[in-house]
Amino acid sequence: MLTVHPFTGFTNHRLRCRTRHFAIGYVWYGMKGFLVAEARQPEVADGLASEPRRTRSPRTEIDILTDANPALAGRRWQWLRRLQAAAFDFPIIVGWLVLAGAIGALLRLLDLGFDTAAAWDVFALVTVVLPVLLTFAIVEASPSQATPGKRRLSLAVVDRDGARLTRGRSLARSAIKFAPWQMAHTAVFQLLAGNTAVGYGVLAVVAQVLVVASIVTMAIDARHRSFHDLIAGTQVVHEERREEAALAPSGSR
Repeated sequence: MLTVHPFTGFTNHRLRCRTRHFAIGYVWYGMKGFLVAEARQPEVADGLASEPRRTRSPRTEIDILTDANPALAGRRWQWLRRLQAAAFDFPIIVGWLVLAGAIGALLRLLDLGFDTAAAWDVFALVTVVLPVLLTFAIVEASPSQATPGKRRLSLAVVDRDGARLTRGRSLARSAIKFAPWQMAHTAVFQLLAGNTAVGYGVLAVVAQVLVVASIVTMAIDARHRSFHDLIAGTQVVHEERREEAALAPSGSR
């Protein structure tokens, strides 16, 4: 039975046909738009790929802030980058500690006479401190000029003139850097052995003060140099800023 719609004047059959055509057309044009958009994506991607891209190093937000305000480079952000690099390098120290622990356990098992605090202090120096010191000194004097942690953050160790460190300067820098660690070892071994001499307590406090002073110096220095950098005549710079370090006037170093 055909009826006439009161508003459109169409019969019910004609109205159903037009409704069906409208729904099909809506779906078709929606799918068409989606397919066209998908087809254009490779063109956009190709256009972006043709543009030169810069490799983004970690902590890009810090780079943006320091580029916008160079005053922040040493006082607020760059020293945090160095602390992060030290955290990335910590597995190197852990590896030597594990090896030293295995050797120490073997020596105790063989009863080789490590019964004094001084003996264990020398053992820690030979098996942990010196290997770590030499590892850092060698890699920082190598062509990469950085430890694995520093390389990960695009940092490099240079001298006052922005040049690669000599082996002697790199060794001196590492020796000064890890001296508080050895001082703490000596104090701890003696205190654990029951030696209550005031000197060992003072030595432990001095070791901690030196570490804190190094971090504070690194935070407030204009070129984010730490305590051992100031003594050894070195600095840690971003790889992209090596030339700037080399061209900087001597008065600003």
